[in-house]
Amino acid sequence: MNAQACLAIVVVLAALTGCADNPPAAAWSMDHYLASPAELMRVRSVAFVELASPLADAPRAQLLGQSLYEDVQHRGLFSVQYVARDDFRCRSLPLDVNRQMDYRQMQQIRQALGCDAIILGEMSHFQQYPRARAGLHLCMVDLREGTVLWAVKHAWDGSDRETTRRIRKYWRENVRDGYEPANEDLVQMSPHWFLKFVSHEAVSTLPTRDELLRPPATSHEPPGSAEATSGKQATR
Repeated sequence: MNAQACLAIVVVLAALTGCADNPPAAAWSMDHYLASPAELMRVRSVAFVELASPLADAPRAQLLGQSLYEDVQHRGLFSVQYVARDDFRCRSLPLDVNRQMDYRQMQQIRQALGCDAIILGEMSHFQQYPRARAGLHLCMVDLREGTVLWAVKHAWDGSDRETTRRIRKYWRENVRDGYEPANEDLVQMSPHWFLKFVSHEAVSTLPTRDELLRPPATSHEPPGSAEATSGKQATR
């Protein structure tokens, strides 16, 4: 078990550099990793720890972290508690997303926070002008097994044409009603809305409970068609 726990950081780094096995559903590319449905379904409780960030960006990181916490909750996969970094339970706990944890440390976190898994992360950078930009790194680890369940590492650039297209889509599908005459430019101008957009996209790589429980698609071929095709090929 110790060896497995010590490999957790290696797993997530490999996953984030080799996401071809777990491509995002959308056409654009975001570096992320997602464990199997069976592994996700074994988790009942998760602690979402307040995001780390450069000191100057702390208020923005807190805003982003709160939005991520709420979006993860809305996926309905497990119960989620928000844990501030100045919480007395966090004293002496290793809560750095970029540092490796051993099995003993994971058990220490599990006992202190009362959870099966933990989500650690950092907002690596944030810029509002002339165009909004932000970087995010998240990692969810099963504290019982030492395995990575979900990870995201991405940078958003509001000057990028593809990002602008996705902002328009996000505004149209999630925000627009009740905010007229404002339009999607508000997302670029407001740190609040830009970081909510970042959160929405990051958490979209995590399935909802309904998506996780949905049975796989089955073929609609009429009964016997496969056998008939197989028989034709066998007689050639």
